[in-house]
This record gives sequence, C-alpha cells and structure tokens, in this order.
Amino acid sequence: MTVGSGSFAGTGTYGGAIDSSNSIQESGTYTGVAFKPQTTDSRFTLGLGTESSSSSVAESEISYGFRVHSDARLYIVESGSVKVYAGTYQADDELAVYVNSAGSVEYLQNGISQWNSTVAVTYPLYVNLYTVNTDAKATDIEYVSTSSVGKNNPSSASLFWRCAYKNNISTGSFTATSTYGGAIAVRSIEQNGTYSGVSFKPQTTANRFTLGLGAEDGSGAVAEADISYGFRVHSDARLYIVESGSVKVYGGSYEAGDELVVYVNSEGSVEYLQNGISQWNNTVAVTYPLYVNLYTVNSDAKATDIQHVSATTVSKSNPSNASVFWKCAYKTNTSTGSFTATSTY
Repeated sequence: MTVGSGSFAGTGTYGGAIDSSNSIQESGTYTGVAFKPQTTDSRFTLGLGTESSSSSVAESEISYGFRVHSDARLYIVESGSVKVYAGTYQADDELAVYVNSAGSVEYLQNGISQWNSTVAVTYPLYVNLYTVNTDAKATDIEYVSTSSVGKNNPSSASLFWRCAYKNNISTGSFTATSTYGGAIAVRSIEQNGTYSGVSFKPQTTANRFTLGLGAEDGSGAVAEADISYGFRVHSDARLYIVESGSVKVYGGSYEAGDELVVYVNSEGSVEYLQNGISQWNNTVAVTYPLYVNLYTVNSDAKATDIQHVSATTVSKSNPSNASVFWKCAYKTNTSTGSFTATSTY
C-alpha cells in the first residue's frame, strides 16, 4: 500500500489504512470524507469507522462506507454488510460519506444523495480504509464539512494517513521525504523466539534517523524515546548508539551501505554491530516483546535491506532473509518493502 497526503494506491492484497490525526466529532470541524476512485476494476471500502490505530482495518470495522467494487459496481456498506447497491461509478467520481445537518450519515455520488443511514452515529469516528485488490487506487481524499460536500466545493483539508497496514513486503526499506516520521514492524522479538533483532543499511550519510528495537507495537506514533535499543544514523556520517532517546556511545563514522545490526545475542544482552564488528554490549535487562521501530528526522533519510536477524545470522556475509514488513507507518507513504515520510510527526 502506498499512502500519501490525500491518496492511496494498493500494492498487495488485503491492506488498509487509518487516519487518526483528525477525528469526526459531534459538532466538530469535519463531518466526513470525500474521495475519487481512480479505477473501476479493483475493490476497496473507504468511509468512517471507530478504528483509530490499534489494529489493522477489516471491512466490518468501517461503520459507514462506500465499497468500490470491480466491474464498476458501487455498494453502500455498514459494518461489513451491504445496505444498498448504488449502481455503477466511473473513475474520478466524487464519493462522500458524511454526517449531514440532520445528524444521520448520508452517502453522495457527485453531489447526489444515494442513501441516508438509519444507524445512530456513535462518536468519535475516523477515516478507515480497507483494500482487497492489488491495484486499487483513490485520490483527492479529503475531510468535508456539512457545507462542503459537493463536487464543486470540496474541503481543502487533505487527509494524512496515520497507519498503513500491509500484507506483503519483500525487501525491507524506507525513504523519508519530510521531517519527523516513523514506522513499526509487525513481527515481534520474543525471548527464545525465531528472531532476535534487526539489520539495515543506511543509504545516505547526510540525514538523521534512528532504527532499532522498542516496545511500541502500533498503538501510537514512534518517538526516539520509544526505541529502547537503536543506532542513530546522523548527518555528517556520524553514528551513535542510543537507548530510550539517550546517547550511550559515539560509534564514530559510517558509510552508505554499511550493515548495522541491533540484536539480542546468545548471552541475552543487546549487542550493536557495524559490518559484523561489535561496537557495544548493553547491560540493561531486556524486556520482551520488542518490535522494530523507526524514527526519522530529516527529509531524504533512507535505508534498505531492513531484515529481521537471529543470533546465528547477524554477519554481513550471512544475512537473514526475513524482511521486515511494516505494520504502521505514521504520516508516511508505505509500499512493498518501503516507506516514505510525507509530513511531520
């Protein structure tokens, strides 16, 4: 799934996204969401639901939504059940799901009402997305108010996705394009589990990010202080070992393409490697589970080959092939094996 400011494009089957940076509140600024599907042969459901970020989105969690189907079919669905077959749609039709002035959820297609829901609204609501097909795509995803739901008078409040849930990632990577982003991986690091850490390769020496292991599992955005054990890749090719936001060791310099590893070694302590050479051993007892956490500061920060490792596969010549796939990417674009930050925090 690639998500950006006011858009998404599917890259694998059964994905989803959430925007919890804004909520739909009773008497609030926004009352719903408008969007424009860009194809007529792929399926997704977009609308309003109660899911705010804690888990991936299922269609049943979207309380009020348009299901854009293949063969240009359009359905109104509520909590996973079809309420109305709304006929057909065309690419670039504007679809809107919003709470109208009467307090009921109304569904519009190009400014024409298709249905009024009879289900009482429970606040807060969030913009939720569920995708089925690989090439599903929509643009102009914007918050609307009661007075700005028509096609000729859209809201200017572009939507920023908070979490983008994926199913398929082949080669782990990320590219930041703006300041203060982050991401969280799905797999957990458990005591005596399959994986014991993460390896990655920074691709620039002029931008800052921190990548390592932390307790953040997807319930909130990542701050550097949430990363219990990590390498801070700094500008000017400086390398630091940081734990919970505090610098523990200045690791000297690094080059683009260096392999950096943060993992729990066979003695049970967290060890930091640069190109297979140990840089430091942590003395703090490990608390499980841990997750691969990422915090980016600079635009254009980039890393590739982000992979889970085990205690026996941490050297550069023998990397793990268990590529990290991201569960949540906060205000970022995510795609197969990558993410791109698009906004702050």
